[in-house]
Amino acid sequence: MILSALLGSVEALAVVDAVTLHILGTTDAFTARLQRSRRSLDGLPFWPLFPAAERDHALERLRTLAQTGEPCPASPFALLDAAGQAVHTDLTGVRLPLPGGQQTLLLTLGSCGEGAPPPSLLADVLDNLPLDVAAFDLQGRYLYVNPAAIRDPAVRAGAIGLTHREYGQWRGHPARRTATRDHHFQLAGEGAVQQWEEYFRTPGGHKIIRRALWPVTGQDGQVRLLIGYGSDVTASPEQTQRVTLLETMVNTSVDPLLVVDARPGPAYLSVVYGNPALHAFLRSHGLDQLPETPMPDWPLGEGNRRAIMDMLGRLHPTELRRDVLYLPDAHQWAEVNISPIRDDDTCVYWAINLRDVTEAYQTAEVQTQVARANRLALSGSPLHGSMAALLGGVAAAHPGWRPALVIANHAGMQQVIGTISDEFTERVEREPLATMERFWQLTDPDGQGEPLIVPDLLHADLPDPAAQAMTPHLGVRSVVQLPCTAAPVSCWAC
Repeated sequence: MILSALLGSVEALAVVDAVTLHILGTTDAFTARLQRSRRSLDGLPFWPLFPAAERDHALERLRTLAQTGEPCPASPFALLDAAGQAVHTDLTGVRLPLPGGQQTLLLTLGSCGEGAPPPSLLADVLDNLPLDVAAFDLQGRYLYVNPAAIRDPAVRAGAIGLTHREYGQWRGHPARRTATRDHHFQLAGEGAVQQWEEYFRTPGGHKIIRRALWPVTGQDGQVRLLIGYGSDVTASPEQTQRVTLLETMVNTSVDPLLVVDARPGPAYLSVVYGNPALHAFLRSHGLDQLPETPMPDWPLGEGNRRAIMDMLGRLHPTELRRDVLYLPDAHQWAEVNISPIRDDDTCVYWAINLRDVTEAYQTAEVQTQVARANRLALSGSPLHGSMAALLGGVAAAHPGWRPALVIANHAGMQQVIGTISDEFTERVEREPLATMERFWQLTDPDGQGEPLIVPDLLHADLPDPAAQAMTPHLGVRSVVQLPCTAAPVSCWAC
């Protein structure tokens, strides 16, 4: 709770209900200054602590603070200790809302040391620092935030008492930024100093803020508060121009480019940047938008997911990597170049460049199969072997299709070369060659040699009754059939 966090401060503080002006709690430093116990003060009205001569004036100041919320600058007052002796000090007051809406007054006693800066000076310094400064409790609630962090006074006032997550929802921050902050708040609450960078797009260009969270501990070593600050580390105009040129080059690249988060935490393996070519590449895989989730959680085909995760699992934080990624669900090859982006000795991001080399791989495979078919033919191998090699080249050029060649054998029956399905081979090879000849005479009476495309065999209306009777037993649905008129041959792709 905010109240318990405040009461764990090393400063001399008293938290007072703004309506009743009764004391809700005090810090050890406050009770030590007045030589009183917490038990003797908790629940009592605050104004009797002032000497009688100052009581009315002090009570008026407290009521004004409670009603207007205007901070009360450090003013000299005397407070009575347990023996009734006056303790002279500077008293500073601010109105502070607690979660749930309860209004309180935070009253601070000035230091009794020589030359110590009064609280009003410290407040002036914080309010006028050019750095973003904020104080949070252990639940991430704003206790204080300066104008550099939140410029709008109304928004700044509204942030007090909200958690950083609630504030982010109110202001429409991206979910990824909130998740990253959650991670750092958790570690800072455990006592670890945190630093990270956040990126913003503004009308004037991109902006980079370096964030830090510092845990503040009490005398018992337990974390009481978190102090957050941020500094603008956006590059100079010259550097910004170079970055803009680089961004233009990246955005106009025809190759998909992306930057992947390599830091441990909830954003690990999330894509923090992707160029337009990457978005087009993802759309071809059924992803209309770049997912905010880490890559292992992307809705990809199982074969593609395994291939990508296998590649990412082989990355090394100090080594460049060049690889070829095969995405089996899409029958696609991509050349991948991966470079680690380092901060000192730590790999914080991976820069990844993809290049679609599917056509090159398909062409190479076709050439390999054609060369193999030629070698088999020249070596006197049976026709079946060389034709199977050629069909392998057709399959490589048209992923997802299974080609076959139907020819006549010595018995006047049909023979299937290539593997479409066992059902297809068994049914076609039981049919005499005359069936195929009659079918093509009815389908292509002028002998034009045009292919026959049947999107759905089960609902096709073929001109030959024998061919129609075969369709439910072929084990395929879509076919492209091409007559080879120089011989009793037919080429099928299913």
